[in-house]
Amino acid sequence: MKVRKFRILRLRHHVSMVELGRACGVSAQRISELELSENKPSAETVQKIRSGFESIIAQRGEKLGLLRQDYDSCKNSLMERVGEYEYEL
Repeated sequence: MKVRKFRILRLRHHVSMVELGRACGVSAQRISELELSENKPSAETVQKIRSGFESIIAQRGEKLGLLRQDYDSCKNSLMERVGEYEYEL
């Protein structure tokens, strides 16, 4: 199954769909749809996801240095679809 990079990032760093959804201002259901959808999301939606990760990183602080590094390495391609087990950040 192909998923978006931000799903891998979210799972690797134990960010729930609810947590990301709250940080983005969207529902957990919408996060799930975005992760699995083949449709290209709008620029506004992509920005919401980016802002959500930025917010979570800021809230969790120093503990998430690795999340910050992983996020920075793929923030411009969060919506790229990849095999769930084929991609390593």
